[in-house]
Amino acid sequence: MDDLDILRAELDAADMAWLRGTAVAGPSGELVLHSLEVVTGGEPQGWEAIAWYYRTCLFVAEQFSGQEMLGILNGQPLRMAGHEVSIDFDLSPTRLGRRPSRAGGHHSAPLMWPAEEWNLPHRRAGNLPSGPLVAQGCPSFPHFMTAWADLFGIGGRLPVQPQPGANFSFQDRSGRIDSVRVGADSVVIGLDGEDLGNLRIDLQGAGYRTSVPVNGEDSVNVALPGGIVPAGAWVALARGDEWLDQRTFDPRFPRRQEPGVEWSTDEPASLLGAILGGESSTVEFKGEFSREQKSRMHFACTTAAFANGDGGRIVVGVTKIAQLVGIKDHPETLRDAITNFVRDKVQPLPDFEVAIRQVEGLTVLVVEVQPGSQRPYGVRFGGTDWRCYLRRAGTTFPADRDGLLSLPSPPQGGSIQALL
Repeated sequence: MDDLDILRAELDAADMAWLRGTAVAGPSGELVLHSLEVVTGGEPQGWEAIAWYYRTCLFVAEQFSGQEMLGILNGQPLRMAGHEVSIDFDLSPTRLGRRPSRAGGHHSAPLMWPAEEWNLPHRRAGNLPSGPLVAQGCPSFPHFMTAWADLFGIGGRLPVQPQPGANFSFQDRSGRIDSVRVGADSVVIGLDGEDLGNLRIDLQGAGYRTSVPVNGEDSVNVALPGGIVPAGAWVALARGDEWLDQRTFDPRFPRRQEPGVEWSTDEPASLLGAILGGESSTVEFKGEFSREQKSRMHFACTTAAFANGDGGRIVVGVTKIAQLVGIKDHPETLRDAITNFVRDKVQPLPDFEVAIRQVEGLTVLVVEVQPGSQRPYGVRFGGTDWRCYLRRAGTTFPADRDGLLSLPSPPQGGSIQALL
């Protein structure tokens, strides 16, 4: 069975399909399919019936039977909200892989069940309208892509303009991970689904790997090694050699967890797991907050780099080789010194917090930097010498021309210079 046969078989087995689609005016004024999303196995989250027509384009959310969707692959015409839409698929589908439950795609809203996803290119392309979209009885939009994002349930998160074609998402209701509760010495995984037999939970992280059978139960308890959450931790619901669903709960990213993940573990266990994982794009170690100005400026540069990226942690009291040594200065005094230095040097000021923590009997300071909402962030070296920094792997570096071009303009009065 080739890929097209598999796609047809999935549609043939579906009772109902939920469609979101757009069409634009072709060369002769006819409506030509632009993009299509077809979901089976349950109504997508936030889906509602829609029919917006703006003379040169059409936006529709409508229910069809699986047989009707199968028909358009076999050459039958497509009618959306009563309008005939010209289609010309390249019948060479591409399997995009499996999407975890409650995870959104680049061009689509989250689905409640894990889904196999396929793409089918469209050979014809109409002309995207320019300017505002306004029509009686329809919402108004400043341009085509804002209406497109609203239709597909991704709101203000404007995507890169999608290529013409159709995406098919076949939700698998046999099993999903409903919740992940990370405790002090174990992880409890809540499950849901229509067939939880012959499944297992695979939990992996840095230096740790284990599997636990599900046995039809709706929750599974997996012990943590030494009560420590391993860096890079993730859990998969699997059957045989295929995974059904997955979640990540990495202690290095405590505020960027996936849907359904809850932490009830104590901070030291989570922090120790992050330390054992070593430095990364979001973790930096400092044996001390040095009194040397060059070292302190590097501290500020890393803070700015974290704010320009996905956020991160600077842990003071841990050496570059992940050796826990603790701090020697008075914790409150050092916390205030770090706070004041960052406030003085990093502009604009990012959202950050300096916390005092105890790990294995030693005191460390954790500077938690959130992803910035006022990028770019940089460091003021004096006068108008304002320099922007980025983070890659475990290295902080000055932004080059390409990096700067990807960021908004610097603060008023500043000038961006690469670090010599």
